[in-house]
Amino acid sequence: MAKFKPWEYAGKNTICVQGEPTSNPKKITGTRLGAVLGLNKWKSEFGAWCEICRVAEEPFEGNKYTEAGIAIEPKLIEWCKENVSPYIYTPEEWFKSKTKLYDHFPSEPIFGGMWDGIILDDVLGKGEPIGVIEGKTSSRPQDWVDGVPPTYAAQGLEYAQLLGVDRVFFPVRFMEPDEYDHPEKCECTSDNTHLYDIHVSDTDIEADLRRAELWHKKHVAGNVSPKFNEKRDKVFLDILRKSEVKDTDLEELAKEVATIETKIEKILSKSELTDLEKQLKKLKGKMKPAMVKLFGKNDTAITAYGWQMKKSSRSEVDKEALRKDNLLDKYSKVSDTYRLSKEKTND
Repeated sequence: MAKFKPWEYAGKNTICVQGEPTSNPKKITGTRLGAVLGLNKWKSEFGAWCEICRVAEEPFEGNKYTEAGIAIEPKLIEWCKENVSPYIYTPEEWFKSKTKLYDHFPSEPIFGGMWDGIILDDVLGKGEPIGVIEGKTSSRPQDWVDGVPPTYAAQGLEYAQLLGVDRVFFPVRFMEPDEYDHPEKCECTSDNTHLYDIHVSDTDIEADLRRAELWHKKHVAGNVSPKFNEKRDKVFLDILRKSEVKDTDLEELAKEVATIETKIEKILSKSELTDLEKQLKKLKGKMKPAMVKLFGKNDTAITAYGWQMKKSSRSEVDKEALRKDNLLDKYSKVSDTYRLSKEKTND
């Protein structure tokens, strides 16, 4: 499980990294740029910020679509060598690496990512980059009727801009439903593969990257998230609200409580047990207000160092109002109660 950085509410529908801004934020990769620019239908600016600032990340679960992309990507590169240029090389060939590289722009402080293929004007070792390949698989040709979907276009154009080339080629292998059962058997042909070509000079990618830099300055360096939406950002918010808090003083209290509980189990003497129980009750009394402070506006439960606190709300009678107007139902107020218990674990 990923170790996420602690966070806290910064304002209405915004959060921040607890304490200082993230010292080692993730980069705005091609797959995140669309979200940062508001072009991604599946991920918001808030979701991208959570990933970049390392406070939450959607769990990656491989599925038939990702497996198809992995299986067919090498075949798309080979297809492009026949239909675009023979001088196309993989990242491993270009960087002379025997292992997969996860950032092809290590010298870039803000932007990064992984392109699929690079086009040279001559053989490897002699040629210079003139274009980039970004391969895709899709079962929805209707999404491509008007050209490359904006979030994919932003991805390929970012890589082209960083590489200093003017051409981005998007080979797309359109899939039939049953082909996802055995993607390794799929081949790329002129009947099922379509090539899209974008010139960087015909786009606003330079301005888009400047916008993304300003976004990074405001939200990442400035340590305040874009506003979240309870419905759209539910996956990220659920992860955030379940994440364990971090508080050094509270950690020490929790450790001391655990130590005393262990001693109680071993002590048979009633007098010693009474003293320890009093000490335990006193420590729990200190833990409770410390944990109450950690509740966010929408939190109903938090966990910390093996302890869990749940918040419940109930209506109670406002006695002053009752005495004044003699109305039982009209006047009531909601109060919160907190219950501290040992966190359940699955051993």
